[in-house]
Amino acid sequence: MNDELDPETRIIGSASGDLAWVRRGDPGDPAVIGLHGTPGGRHTAVPPAEVLSGLRLQYLTFDRPGYGLSTRALGRSVASVAENVRAVADAAGVDRFAVIGGSGGSAHALAAAALLPDRIVSVTLVVPTAPRVGDPSMGDVAWFAGMDPTMKRMHQLAVGDVAGLRDAASAAMGDEGASTIDGLVDDLVSTHQDWGFDLRSVKAPVSIWYGRDDVNAPPAQAVWLAGQLPDARLHPQTGDHSWPAQRMPEIFAAAYGA
Repeated sequence: MNDELDPETRIIGSASGDLAWVRRGDPGDPAVIGLHGTPGGRHTAVPPAEVLSGLRLQYLTFDRPGYGLSTRALGRSVASVAENVRAVADAAGVDRFAVIGGSGGSAHALAAAALLPDRIVSVTLVVPTAPRVGDPSMGDVAWFAGMDPTMKRMHQLAVGDVAGLRDAASAAMGDEGASTIDGLVDDLVSTHQDWGFDLRSVKAPVSIWYGRDDVNAPPAQAVWLAGQLPDARLHPQTGDHSWPAQRMPEIFAAAYGA
């Protein structure tokens, strides 16, 4: 799918190159910056206008490097995306904000909280991923436990066969994945490297929402994260990886009260 410039999208320069971002809602309202999943982009998982107006929130989000209209940053880390968050917040004229990270975006939300501590009000993680390596880390056995075999295979390729990962992802997504394949590969590869910050340095309150039946991001990862973060609260839900789409108002309402 071609990702064309639309009237809502702004392009700014950043340390990683061009960065495409959007703002939804009233610029005068408190801000939430969203970190999309893997794959994803600036137009995915965006709360409806009526939800934002009802909650009196504005929502900012962007294509991570390698997705959509944002320049790919070869070798990017989880930690490096914090500078993209800073760039979007600065461009939007927002000083303090909450961050929400969904699925593959959850690590990047935590990176922003760890590396931009004076700017983060709260962190919301939805069906999150935990670090497999580094300090602290879950380790191989616990990280892969309970995961869907197809998803497990994609992650295993990200650890040791990036070319194989690209081939598998391209076959799975076809032409529709043309604007996301680089970002997807870079997301998965960086997930299995040291994230570049200490989870224990995240001082903002963290709200963790997960599905008890999730086999893409197994619940054990959410529970493990809660045990490592200084101020975290778990919100277990009935459902798999898809339940958050029906619960956006509730999740966003809690963003400033994690």
